[in-house]
Amino acid sequence: MIAALRPGYAELLDPYRPTWYRLAVLSLAAAVVFAWYALSRRRVGPAALAVGGLGWLALFGVLLAFLAPGGAYLATLPALAGAIGGLVALASRIDGPVPVIAVTVAAAVAVILLLPTVVLLFPALGMAMGGVAALFAVLLGLAALPVIDLLHPQAGGQRGMRRCGPADSVPCRPGPPRWPPWSSPGSASPSTGSTPRTPCPPT
Repeated sequence: MIAALRPGYAELLDPYRPTWYRLAVLSLAAAVVFAWYALSRRRVGPAALAVGGLGWLALFGVLLAFLAPGGAYLATLPALAGAIGGLVALASRIDGPVPVIAVTVAAAVAVILLLPTVVLLFPALGMAMGGVAALFAVLLGLAALPVIDLLHPQAGGQRGMRRCGPADSVPCRPGPPRWPPWSSPGSASPSTGSTPRTPCPPT
């Protein structure tokens, strides 16, 4: 697009001050991931999106294993860490801190592996191949989907307090946020077997 507007940029490997160009590419990649997640979350559900993100990471890792075996770990290790974090979150108390810590540690593994790769790909390939760095930035966003879910309300309603109307048949009391985010409102806790309190209906 820049080369179409300014044909002189087509001959450059990298601008003299490429910082803003690189930030623009990363911002575009982040905007695509956030917009896709926000639009698909209520229709598909956070569980399917998280599993799908890990599936894309695993598929990309298999592709790298054939094309560039030395770089396959950039996708396979974040996918493995995300799978382990999800299993730990499912086996823990829904209202406890363990699920949040598990998915955060799994996302931190992806940040440690993929963020330096994104930073190094820009000077190595130049802005002409900035799409490669944007691809790895999107993979980083897919690995961090359970943490991104912290920024969104629950798929069935808003987190936190909600005012109840007089027509409510069941007294409504705000319960703790559901973790992991793909647990249903009426599902029992795997460790205690207790069913969470009924959430307030939308007003």
